[in-house]
Amino acid sequence: MDYISNIPDKKTKKRVVIVGGGFAGLTIAQKLDRSKYQVVLIDKHNNHQFQPLLYQVATSGIEPSGISFPFRKIFQKFQDFHFRMGEAIAVDRANNMLETSIGIIE
Repeated sequence: MDYISNIPDKKTKKRVVIVGGGFAGLTIAQKLDRSKYQVVLIDKHNNHQFQPLLYQVATSGIEPSGISFPFRKIFQKFQDFHFRMGEAIAVDRANNMLETSIGIIE
């Protein structure tokens, strides 16, 4: 399998790969210091969905766009942040690599 393309070299920074854009994934991605880390978020969907309000969408209380936020929009002003849509398949701890449905990332 090939490496994930279009992610720039991390240069002198360490790379943090976050699998999943739920509440925990979003929080850690927002709090990491971009001057020290390159952040890569991998999720099988391209948006974060605030599910506690899903019932209000079902009852026409609010629009679906009110509970769904694209990752790229959330992080558009963040430096050294990269989002890729894919699913995690396997973790190779010995080599610090993650195999995903779109390729491998170190």
